[in-house]
Amino acid sequence: MDTVTSMRTYARVVELGGLAAAARSLGMSPAMVAKHLGNLEERTGARLLDRTTRSVRPTVAGQTYYERVVAVLDALDEAEAEAGADTAAPRGRLRLTAPVEFGQGHLAPLVAEFIELHPNVSVVSDFTNRSVDLVQEGFDLAIRVAASLDTGLIGRKLATSRFFIVASPDLVAKTGMPQTPEALAALPTLSFAFPAPRLDWGWDGPDQGQVRVAPRLLSSSAEALRVAALRGTGFSQLPSFVCGADLASGRLVPVMADRDWGHLSIYALYPHRRFVPSRLRLFIDLLADRLARHPDDDPWSPFPADAAARTSVRDI
Repeated sequence: MDTVTSMRTYARVVELGGLAAAARSLGMSPAMVAKHLGNLEERTGARLLDRTTRSVRPTVAGQTYYERVVAVLDALDEAEAEAGADTAAPRGRLRLTAPVEFGQGHLAPLVAEFIELHPNVSVVSDFTNRSVDLVQEGFDLAIRVAASLDTGLIGRKLATSRFFIVASPDLVAKTGMPQTPEALAALPTLSFAFPAPRLDWGWDGPDQGQVRVAPRLLSSSAEALRVAALRGTGFSQLPSFVCGADLASGRLVPVMADRDWGHLSIYALYPHRRFVPSRLRLFIDLLADRLARHPDDDPWSPFPADAAARTSVRDI
C-alpha cells in the first residue's frame, strides 16, 4: 500500500477520533481505513491506536508517531506547493492556534470561510489560552493577543483592541456613574487573574496613573468577566473584542470612555521559513482583510477611533 496515503489516513483518524469519521473525510470505506492503519502498524511494529466502542485514541507511541507524521506530511505538502507555486490552488493542512475567546468569537467563522474558499486545504485549529510553542508543537500559525511581543517569530499585526471600563446599566443606576478613576476603588469590580491578578487599572494621557481595585471576581476567562458584568456583579476592564457588541447594543455602558485605558494588538505569527506555503499566506491575507482596514484600527469598538493614534503597518 502507498505509505504516504496510509500516513494521511492515520493523521485523519487521530484528528477526528474515529475510523468512520476519517473514512467520510477521505472519501474511502472504513475497511480501507483499517487496512491503511494495519499497514502502518505492520511497518512500525508498534500498536499505534487504542480502540474502544466509542472512540479511537493514539497510544503513547502512536502520539509520537502522529506528531512525526504531521511534520513529514507538512514538509511534503510544502515541497509540492513550492514546486507548483502560483500555478495551482493551495492545498494541504494548516495548523493554527489562538486564544479561546478570540478564536471562538472571531476566528472560527473566518476559518470556515477560508475552507469554503479553498476546498483543497484542511485546517486543524487549537483554541487554548496556554502558551504554545509553534516550532516544537508543529503549528503553522499562532494568533496572539498582547500589549507587546518579544518573540523570534515573524508575522503581521492585524488589528487593535482597546480596553474599556464597562458595567451594566442597572449597576450604574444603583451606584452612580464614576467620574474619576479613583472612584473605582470603592466600587465592586471584576478583573483578570492570569498571568497575575490585575489589581491596578491604569490609564494613559496627560494625567496618566493607576487605581488599585479590590475585585469581587478574579478569572482567567474574559467571557466569565463579561457574563458577570452583564449581570451587574461589578465594573470590569475588558478588551473591545470581548465587550464591543455589548457596548454597541447598550447591554453594557462605558465608564470614562474619554480616557485611554490601554489596548491590545492582534498578531498573526509563524515560524521563520524560507518558503511560506500559499495556504498560510492566503489565510493571513484573509484575516487582515476581514478584521480591520488598518492594523491600528479597532474593528470591535462602537466608538470612532482617534485618527492621530494610527501608525503605519508594522511587521514583526
